Amino acid sequence: MQVSCDQSGILPEDWAQLSADGGSNAIGSIQEYEVVSRSDGRQTSVEFNICYSHQNERSGGFASGTMKFADMPNEELGAILRKSHEIQVRISRSPKRMKLYSDIQRRRGRKPLLAPDPAGKTHWNGCIDETIRANQIMGDLCEANNSLLAPTGDDFSMVKESERESNDLSRLTYTQEDKMILRQFEGAAAPAKYFCLFLQDKKFTWSYVLFTIRIILKQTRSDTFAIVADISHMDRTVDLRRRGDKTILVKKEGALLDPEVDESNYVRVETMHPSIAKYRSLYVDDLSQRLGLNESRLKPELTFSVLLNPLFGLEKRIVEAGLLTKTQYLRAKSGKYNAFFTCQHQHYCATTAISF
Repeated sequence: MQVSCDQSGILPEDWAQLSADGGSNAIGSIQEYEVVSRSDGRQTSVEFNICYSHQNERSGGFASGTMKFADMPNEELGAILRKSHEIQVRISRSPKRMKLYSDIQRRRGRKPLLAPDPAGKTHWNGCIDETIRANQIMGDLCEANNSLLAPTGDDFSMVKESERESNDLSRLTYTQEDKMILRQFEGAAAPAKYFCLFLQDKKFTWSYVLFTIRIILKQTRSDTFAIVADISHMDRTVDLRRRGDKTILVKKEGALLDPEVDESNYVRVETMHPSIAKYRSLYVDDLSQRLGLNESRLKPELTFSVLLNPLFGLEKRIVEAGLLTKTQYLRAKSGKYNAFFTCQHQHYCATTAISF
């Protein structure tokens, strides 16, 4: 286990996040590889959509700070996303807390009633879905949370003595800055979510995978993106899913607007928070480097299915580390999609006009 953690860069306590739920939503990279490489009579290739999705999850977790690595470059954003997750879990998994929350939604006439959703529905990158739901129900969620943390609330015992004296509950509630960052993260992570959905819905269209990746990374690298307005204070809103158009433009500090971006189409321009700018940069650089997208021609050894998995590398390193035997490595290397994918990528690199 320790050798595997060292090779992947993932801390032992966060290993379960990468390897869990392989049967239910196909994100279990370890289980997936075990099934196809160690069992006789089964197929010997790992599907590309699963491998690319693992990489997307790894790069997204690394860039956002939601998955623990030995090197944590974006701890500020990760702390906010983890706090949001903890708030949603605490309320959603308690019938008594959910009753309080539901009563608030009924009083405000919400239709339909939207519960917190800490699980998410997008395979391989659920924290994006969590953030979207948190932004949708933010006003009702905050009122329920504040009631629970009040002196007469069920969660008052969670408040430290120093926090009671200073009346500072920022550790347990959403601050105004948290809300702003979460809305920006929803917009900033939209391309990564689209890539997840693409791999789920069109997983056998191999010839379009690299084209889609480059489009996603080009969008993420841009200096601007649009987000929806904050509706958390609008009590008259009935269906919280209807948040309106993306009327706010988020711009990186110091960046010039692209001539194609018409500022008059937006009600205001926000400055991109540094943690969001860091997320976008880290995501692009990490995914590009791990998939070799900056190479003019994809190296043949990088098309082996096992190498697209976040845990594995070249044969000498993998075999000597004890992660695989030589037989298992060669079995993965001979996957049925390898030669086809190499030809597709070389054709793509020779013909595409899209670049970074």
